[in-house]
Amino acid sequence: MQGVLFLYMGAPDSLEAIQPFLYNLFSDDAIISMPLNKLMAFVISHIRAKKVKRRYELIGGASPLLKITSEQAEALEKRLGVPVYVGMRYWKPFINEALDSVFKAGIEKLVVLPLYPQYSITTTGSAFSELSVAQRNRKQKLEITKIKSWHRNELFIEALAEKIEDALNNFEAEIIFSAHSLPMSVIDKGDPYQKQVTETVEALESRLGIKGNIAYQSSGPGRWLRPEIKEVITSMASEGKKKVLVSPVSFVSDHIETLYDIDIAMKNYAEKLGIELRRTEALNTSESFIRALEKIVRD
Repeated sequence: MQGVLFLYMGAPDSLEAIQPFLYNLFSDDAIISMPLNKLMAFVISHIRAKKVKRRYELIGGASPLLKITSEQAEALEKRLGVPVYVGMRYWKPFINEALDSVFKAGIEKLVVLPLYPQYSITTTGSAFSELSVAQRNRKQKLEITKIKSWHRNELFIEALAEKIEDALNNFEAEIIFSAHSLPMSVIDKGDPYQKQVTETVEALESRLGIKGNIAYQSSGPGRWLRPEIKEVITSMASEGKKKVLVSPVSFVSDHIETLYDIDIAMKNYAEKLGIELRRTEALNTSESFIRALEKIVRD
């Protein structure tokens, strides 16, 4: 029997879940490697939770990520005719729990699909490592096929392009292709994330026949990928631009980084500079995106 397993970051499903979610996130050596990691993660998560709580309150008190990911799984399951499971790296349902369901169902062959289009050791790599740990002490045999990245998949590019075209139909604007930022220390070690983000954007520009600007969001302290999205918006304002469309290329569903970081924080920042900022709709469960996932799995 065959099945598919989505791997993704996960997100707080309540205000009470924010701190433990952040603790799990900051405890991951693939993201932050520091002395006394667990202790520092405990301290940082409690400090950050107070700040982040207000952001979640502004988007309804919880992330919609699990609901959307589950709906994506259900939609793909209908197209493939095989069960599709969801395992999250930092919050419920955890990868280990998803693997429990896989074994209970008698799955013998499993296609593992991280919902990160571009590969990074901090995202897909970390999820794969957690999957290996979850599988290590199990007696059942399971044939696993891992999909490492799919950032140039034609149907994925088409799904993104459709959202951009829809937005531009009634909003003629400059385009910012946004992606989550990463520390340069990760990139300097050969992580392909930045290169793959650029390749996604180049494929989109070729498909659409337009040029845009790549910008990175949600940067932390120290050296991170540049340009940061605020820098690009500021530059556009200085050039007299009045309308900006942000198209996330590394996120496939709505969550805190679209609903707050772009829709609220970046929109307010741009407004102060005299710019009207909008965002393309997230892929979520769009038919084009589910077709893309189907092709990625079948290939």
